[in-house]
Amino acid sequence: MEEENYYEELDIDLKAVFSALWGGRKAIILGVAAAAVIGLVIAFSLPKQYRVTTVVAPELRMNRSSLGSLGTLTSMAGLSTSMLNSTEAMYPDLYPKIVGSTPFLTELFSLPVTVKTSDGPLQTDLKDYVLNYQKSPWWGPVIGFPMTAAHWCMDLFSKKSPTSVSGDAAAGEPDSYRLTKDDYAASKAIGNFIKMEVDKKTALMTIVIVTQDPEVSASLMNTVLSNLQEYVTSYRTEKARHDLEYMQGLKEEARTSYVAAQQRYARYVDANQNIVLLRVKAEQDRLQSEMNLAYQIYMQTSQQEQMAKAKVQESTPVFAVIQPSTVPIKPCKPSKTMIMLAALFLGFCLSCAYVLIANSLKKDETVE
Repeated sequence: MEEENYYEELDIDLKAVFSALWGGRKAIILGVAAAAVIGLVIAFSLPKQYRVTTVVAPELRMNRSSLGSLGTLTSMAGLSTSMLNSTEAMYPDLYPKIVGSTPFLTELFSLPVTVKTSDGPLQTDLKDYVLNYQKSPWWGPVIGFPMTAAHWCMDLFSKKSPTSVSGDAAAGEPDSYRLTKDDYAASKAIGNFIKMEVDKKTALMTIVIVTQDPEVSASLMNTVLSNLQEYVTSYRTEKARHDLEYMQGLKEEARTSYVAAQQRYARYVDANQNIVLLRVKAEQDRLQSEMNLAYQIYMQTSQQEQMAKAKVQESTPVFAVIQPSTVPIKPCKPSKTMIMLAALFLGFCLSCAYVLIANSLKKDETVE
C-alpha cells in the first residue's frame, strides 16, 4: 500500500510540474528567445582562432640491453620507457618544459609575421602582433576597465625610480633574466598559443598552435619546431663538438711539429751533403726518426679528427615529421553551433526553474 501511495503522489507531482510548465509556456518561450539572442551575440563577438597541428617522432638513443626484463615490464604496464631507455638527460618528456621556458619564448619575439589590417597587410614581428593586434570581445575592455583604471591611478601617483637599461634591452633584444612588462605579457600570451603533448608509449610529440591568424599559426609552428630541434641538437652534440674542437687543436699542433721536424731534417741534410762521418750519419738518422714520429702523430690526430666529425654527425638528432603543418582554412573556434545549443539549453532550464518557483510561491500565497 505504501508503494502504491508513493507512486500515486509522484505521478500527481509530475502532472503538477508539467501543468505549471505548460501554463508558463509564454515565459519559457520568451526566456529561450532571449537566450538565443544572447548566444548569437556571444558567438559573433568572439574572435576567430585558427589551429595548426603537427606530429613529430624524435630520434632516441636507446640502451635496451641494460634494461632486460625491466623494459618489457614497463611497456606492459603502459609506463614511459623513454626515461629508462634513453642514455641522455634530454628525453622527450622534457620537451614541453623546454617549449614553455622563458628563454625559448623570448627567442620567438623577432619572428616576422604579416598582419591583416584595415589598411592592408602589415609586416611586423610576433611580439608586436601579440601586444597590439590581438582582437578581444567587446565586453573584455568593459569588464577590465576597473582594474585598468586602478593600475593607471597607481602608476600616476607612484614615484618611479630611474632604472638602468642594459645594452641588449636598449638594442631591442629581450633579456630573459630581467623581463619588462611587455616582454612578460608577450611571453605569457605566446606560451598560451603553444600546446605540446608527448605520448609516453610511443614518444610521439603532438604540437598544437592556436592563434587568431592562419598565417601566423603556420609560421609560428615551423619556427617552434626548428628552434626545438636546434636546442636539442645543441645539447646532444655539445660534448661531441667539444671533442672535435680538442682534436682539431691537437691535429694543428701535430702538423706544426711535423713541418718543423721536416724542415730541420731537410736543412741538416742539405748542409751536410758529401760528408761521410758517423757523427753526421747519426744526427741525420735522429732527425729522420723525429720527423717520422711527428708524421705518425699527425696522421693519428687526423684520423681521430675524422672520427670526432663522424661522432658529431651521429649525435645529431633527426625529427621525423609524421604530420606536417599546413595553413588552416577554417577557424577552429568559436563553435557557433555549440554556443547556440548551450545558450538554448541554459535558457530553457532557467526559464523552467523560474516558472516552477513562481508557481510554487503563488500556491503558498493562495494557501495562506
